Amino acid sequence: MATQSEPRGTLAQQVRQLFVEDLLEGLSSLVAVVNAYPARAVQARLGEAPGGRQRREDAQFDLNQNGGTWHEALTLGFAQTQRPGAMLTRIGPITKPDMGLTLVEDNTIELEILASRLGNAIVDQTQWEYADLRARMAQLEGRDDLEPHDVMRASSVARIVVNAW
Repeated sequence: MATQSEPRGTLAQQVRQLFVEDLLEGLSSLVAVVNAYPARAVQARLGEAPGGRQRREDAQFDLNQNGGTWHEALTLGFAQTQRPGAMLTRIGPITKPDMGLTLVEDNTIELEILASRLGNAIVDQTQWEYADLRARMAQLEGRDDLEPHDVMRASSVARIVVNAW
C-alpha cells in the first residue's frame, strides 16, 4: 500500500529534475550573453581593476573555446545529483586510499574558495527566492531543512559549476 510520503517524494524528485533542467537551460545561454555583452559596459561597471581587462578577455576567450565542453560537464554533474543517494563532497580529484596522507593542493583550495564565493553571490542575488524554495521543498519532504549537499542549495550549484569548468 502506498503511503502519503511516497507521492510527496516523487513530487520532490520531479521538482529537483525540473530545477536542474531549467538551470542547465539558463547556463547554456550564458556563453551567448557573455559574448554579446559589450566589453566597454563591463569595463565601466567594474571600474577595471589592475589586470582586470586581461583577465576578462582571457575568461571570455576560454568561455568561447570551452563553452560546449563546460555545458557537457555541467549536464553530467547535475545528472549525477539526480541519482538516489548522490552527494557532493569536494572539488578536485579524490585520492586513493593506499596513497596515505597528503597535503591539499593550492589549486583545490582556490577552487573551493571560488565555489564558496560563487555560492555566496548566488545567495546574495536570490536570497528570498532560495529561502522560499528551501522552505517549500523541506515542507514537501517533511523535513526541517534540505540536506547539506542538496542540489537545491546555492552552494551545491556553485560547486557543480566550478567543478565542471
